[in-house]
Amino acid sequence: MIRRQALALAAGTGLGIVIQESLWLVLDVLDPGHSLNQALSRAPSTDGWLAPLVLAWLAGGAFGGLMATLVGQNRLIGHLTGVLLSGSALLVAALALPDAGRLLVIAGCPVAGAALGTGIGTTLIEREADPHASPGVAKLRGDSY
Repeated sequence: MIRRQALALAAGTGLGIVIQESLWLVLDVLDPGHSLNQALSRAPSTDGWLAPLVLAWLAGGAFGGLMATLVGQNRLIGHLTGVLLSGSALLVAALALPDAGRLLVIAGCPVAGAALGTGIGTTLIEREADPHASPGVAKLRGDSY
């Protein structure tokens, strides 16, 4: 049981980080004239960097929470994934930002995203367990043709 939860936590955290970094890379490629990494290093004096960062952390938290919830079959693991991801967001924001308001917003994004992903995962798990639910993404039954 603990092994499954540890694997779920690792899978959710790993997927969350991959999604965050991939989204960050895609946003850099879409706007080559505006490097988000350089904007983050000059964060207080540069405009246009906060929205992509928040979007990346929200998406990473959502997919990480969804993955952890589905693998671990447990809502708590999805939320714990968001807490772990917010630790790295807090570190990045603390290094780049002098003011506490933006720091808390950025650190809270993975937790909020994981809450969303965990909610979706819990709904899918409950729907899979309900024999009268219509088939969907959660489970396709052979008798539903």
